[in-house]
Amino acid sequence: MPSITYTCPNIRCGGCASAITEALSGVPGVAAVSVDVAAKAVHVSFDDAGVTAPAVEAALAQAGFPPAAP
Repeated sequence: MPSITYTCPNIRCGGCASAITEALSGVPGVAAVSVDVAAKAVHVSFDDAGVTAPAVEAALAQAGFPPAAP
């Protein structure tokens, strides 16, 4: 199962982590989400047959946590 880690500069607290987890858990194909508040990082495991990385990025942006450009 593919996974990717995003840096999201807008992450500030546990509430942000909860909002991200809730938003991404609602995306079909997302298997697991973990958020490291201190590192401002979001690690996502997903089924690439069900969702693409750009769709995950769009869901992050829609939740208010757009990933930083690499």
